[in-house]
Amino acid sequence: DYYFTEAKVVVTHDTVSDFIARWGEPTDRQEGEHGTVLVWDRVQTRKGAARGDLYVLDFGAVRAAYFSGEA
Repeated sequence: DYYFTEAKVVVTHDTVSDFIARWGEPTDRQEGEHGTVLVWDRVQTRKGAARGDLYVLDFGAVRAAYFSGEA
């Protein structure tokens, strides 16, 4: 189970293509009731930072992103 607060969720106008350009192809992709969820496993935002999983929910006009690691 994943526990996170709303404060850790970011709404962005970055496109799915922007995320793929930065992090490569997602390791998982799920179609859901509210849109597509893309997952990148074990992402590291910078050298020395703790790795985490990046979740992006695509609503069409905007995306919501959550990162479980150290930003």
